[in-house]
Amino acid sequence: MRLKKFVVARLARLADQLGLLRQQVDRLSVQVSALQSRVDALTPAQGGIVSFLRARVGTLATIETPAGTLFGTIILVGEDFVQLREADGSIVLIPLRNVLSVV
Repeated sequence: MRLKKFVVARLARLADQLGLLRQQVDRLSVQVSALQSRVDALTPAQGGIVSFLRARVGTLATIETPAGTLFGTIILVGEDFVQLREADGSIVLIPLRNVLSVV
């Protein structure tokens, strides 16, 4: 009988803890959603750059990034990247979020 009371009490305590954890998860989910909205608002839409670069596939371009300047032929443009073939034949994938300018 004491074992049963112990198990029931322990299960009740665990249920309470589970309820508290669910509340924390709900609060954190709201905060993550709010942060994602803020990030989305700060991230420029990439549709314009995608169209711009796709129209220039097969042409030479100079692309400025925070890591430096790249020069080569645009060979592919995805939704969030541009693929460039440099003069030495190297293929470089550049995330569009890192493109500062294109000439």
